[in-house]
Amino acid sequence: MKKLPLFLIPLLLIGCMTLAQSKDIKLVGSMKSNIYHYENCRYAEIIKPKYLVIFETPESAIKMGYRPCHQCRPPTKGS
Repeated sequence: MKKLPLFLIPLLLIGCMTLAQSKDIKLVGSMKSNIYHYENCRYAEIIKPKYLVIFETPESAIKMGYRPCHQCRPPTKGS
């Protein structure tokens, strides 16, 4: 069995993370802002539960007047 070249390992990991993100995208926003985030974004983690809004798709967030976070860069279109 051939060994995988070391320079390919990071590329494989990035590809796996991208696939995982595209299947289980969790987008959240706050009722007090007009920004939506990935749920693990540092700004999303400080949203108080009573103000938390969950979006199923990026389109639904945009339709409600939210824009993507400049820090975590969530998608603007569904996959």
